Amino acid sequence: MKHLLARPRVLLSISTLLLAALALYMLTVGTAAVPIDAVFSVILDQLFGITSPDISSTQQIIVWNIRWQRVALAMIVGSGLAVSGACFQTMFKNPLADPFVLGVSSGAALGAAISIVTHRTELMIILAFTGAILSLTLVYFFGQRSVHIRSDQQLLLAGIACGAMLNAILSALVALHSGQMQMILFWLMGSLTNYMDSLLPILVIVVLGLAGALLYARDLDVMALGDEEARFLGVDVAKVKLFLLVSTTLMTGACVLLVLSA
Repeated sequence: MKHLLARPRVLLSISTLLLAALALYMLTVGTAAVPIDAVFSVILDQLFGITSPDISSTQQIIVWNIRWQRVALAMIVGSGLAVSGACFQTMFKNPLADPFVLGVSSGAALGAAISIVTHRTELMIILAFTGAILSLTLVYFFGQRSVHIRSDQQLLLAGIACGAMLNAILSALVALHSGQMQMILFWLMGSLTNYMDSLLPILVIVVLGLAGALLYARDLDVMALGDEEARFLGVDVAKVKLFLLVSTTLMTGACVLLVLSA
């Protein structure tokens, strides 16, 4: 049994089935309970046009118009952050690295907070992405400075420092604009109530980021052995790291926006 579970394809298949089962269960849970057979009837009706007289219009609205979008949004954001975290852990050779280690989320939050305090909420997405990209640029600049430690450790330390600095600026911004404090804090708490139709451009960025990570999956496996070993095996380590840093940064920023742009 242990040998069977050690196979990646078996683990992936089991995880996919568990995720699908959990998603179906979440469609039944809420203020208004919906039976699992009604959930299946709604899905068959919406996807294949197989109608059932046993489901009401209220159940259709609850399952299809409300819950499935929230469940799908949660799965997309979770997969994006999980893949970003796996890429960062491989690139930094640190199992504790996460998608927010480079201060990307702090930069996105700061950009959104600036749009709120300046009353330009229509520019929130643009400013949030700008903040995320500028954060990565700042981290990459300081992380490539010549010091007597490994470059991946430099990048990691630069990300922690920049993240702390951006969080401090965000806290100061909130303190100095108490009138918008409630709106900023509400935005930072996040929500899964956003409708996916209005977030399609951000969803496209997440999907492209996932595709980019899958494209370099084999190179990441080799890089897990070490940068020198990866170079000897023909991997362009600098190119892969730069591409994944940019793509995972954009994907992390998009995930943050998906749950925060209320």
